[in-house]
Amino acid sequence: MAEPYDVEWTDFLLFGRKTCRTCGVTKPACTSYFNADADNIDGMKATCKACRQERVNAHYAADADYRERHNAAQRRRYLETKAAR
Repeated sequence: MAEPYDVEWTDFLLFGRKTCRTCGVTKPACTSYFNADADNIDGMKATCKACRQERVNAHYAADADYRERHNAAQRRRYLETKAAR
């Protein structure tokens, strides 16, 4: 079902605006668009979720050693959880 109002515009009105430091796009200042960060004065990271995800994906794709370590750790945790059941 379609929303009777523009969700992004409503978020702007409710939460205010914040500009992403990486892409420079102004988005609603809420956790739908920015990750939480208790150390920051407004409680959110300076980079939006989309830019942060792009950076993480690029790092994951470029670093084969990290990818191998990460996958091995995930497999180990999966097997430990499966054995604990």
